Amino acid sequence: MLKEALGLVDKTVKAGNKSGYDPDTDINIGFELWADLRYNFFSDSLPDPDEWENMLDCKAKVGKKGLYISENCAEKVRSAGEGRFGEMYLGCIH
Repeated sequence: MLKEALGLVDKTVKAGNKSGYDPDTDINIGFELWADLRYNFFSDSLPDPDEWENMLDCKAKVGKKGLYISENCAEKVRSAGEGRFGEMYLGCIH
């Protein structure tokens, strides 16, 4: 997923059976991995649903709870990591 965020990987896989999508649909591998992993990151609680403007606001902040990026890491990698893993959308994706 990080390699995809850095633009180093551009691979698709078939959605397959029981995915919620047409089984022959091509899906980016980063999305496919994220769909399975997103609930496994440690994170803060979700914002109150009464504060959401729409379902896209169903995001949990991961930050320092489940994401550690060394200060020695290159800025490009740090930025891509924080952008990709800094918060997780937990609403419906199908």
